[in-house]
Amino acid sequence: MRFAVGALVAAAVAASLSACGGHSPGTPGGKTPGDTLTIYSSLPLRGPQAAVAESMVGGEKLALAETGGTIGGLTVKFVSLDSSSGDAGIDPTVAALNARAAIRDASTIGYIGELDYDASAISIPLLNAGGVAQVSPGAAYAGFTARAPGVPAGEPDLWYPSGVRTFARVVPSATQEAVVQATWQAAQGCRITLIVTDGSPAATAFGAAAKDALKAAGVTSQGPWKGDATNPYAGAPPTALFAEPNCVLVTGSDDPVGMWNTLHRQLPKALLFAPAGLLTADAVAALDPGAQAATRVTRPVVGAREQPATADAVEARYRKAFGRAPEPEMLLGYEAMKVILEAVRLAGDGAQSRTAVARALHRVRRPSSTLGTYAIRADGDTTLARFGGWTVSGGTLRFARVLDAGV
Repeated sequence: MRFAVGALVAAAVAASLSACGGHSPGTPGGKTPGDTLTIYSSLPLRGPQAAVAESMVGGEKLALAETGGTIGGLTVKFVSLDSSSGDAGIDPTVAALNARAAIRDASTIGYIGELDYDASAISIPLLNAGGVAQVSPGAAYAGFTARAPGVPAGEPDLWYPSGVRTFARVVPSATQEAVVQATWQAAQGCRITLIVTDGSPAATAFGAAAKDALKAAGVTSQGPWKGDATNPYAGAPPTALFAEPNCVLVTGSDDPVGMWNTLHRQLPKALLFAPAGLLTADAVAALDPGAQAATRVTRPVVGAREQPATADAVEARYRKAFGRAPEPEMLLGYEAMKVILEAVRLAGDGAQSRTAVARALHRVRRPSSTLGTYAIRADGDTTLARFGGWTVSGGTLRFARVLDAGV
């Protein structure tokens, strides 16, 4: 992965320079030509996360429409790209092509994406090399912004070849999510939690953060151990399960439905916990009834009664514009667009400079947003620390409670 990232960054820099006649808008003082700015979106419009992604894109369109498609006398154009390669969903190779398309477009001033680690691990350094401000509505991997448990040496600096941060996100980091997972598990009566991972970088880091958080919450943990849907204990030593866990946290799986159903058969009394993004709506509906009843999911969104009035108003506009109810994550797409537009506004006379807008990204403040009051910090993280705890009823995720890592 790291070799591939380096090669793609070099290619992106060369492409940017050649596309702009040897002068990239991402270089200090570079300006986008004319009076039109373009904001790209790269989200999986096909596959397991398509419904969430479509709602996010709708939210992005609403946020831009509220400005009349202009800011500071400049016209703002929106381009939505699909980061999937079909029903399988997110494809990092496609995300790389999307990022390079944005870099080559001399009018590009911002980029919204991606949703997961793999696509972000490609697009973040590419866009950084091109000087493009990037806001993610879903990539929570801690190593993109900070040193954290389970994060390899060299991160987060590895992701920013220019030496300047150009990435931000409107969701709390996975480290924060690990804290609320542990708090919720303790409240749900977890005494021993088995942590199962698929060995991917994001799942490994989340497992390490969760282990620390569970210890702080007074919950004993087993693992993290690498397992799969046929044998969740594949990576565990033979004597490891000396005490049967009454909770399981799965931090990553390429077959979450199979994993969940297997775990429930083997540990029928255990609660099964998942972080955001692991169990899609279709996956939840496909779980065995017993596994559904045991499922607990953390998401960076809360129920309708707990969200600000501004969120209710935006959701009403979404229904009117698109003729359907949005997924709760629509608000994350809406806020991602708002953050980029605010960065353009804060850049002032530099609104046509990629460098100026990228720097302004980390001065954005959203005091009355649809997610609540927050700001983007210098490292790219949001100051938000609130999650929703969701259970499953009738094959559908249902909001259960607010979980706040800041409390």
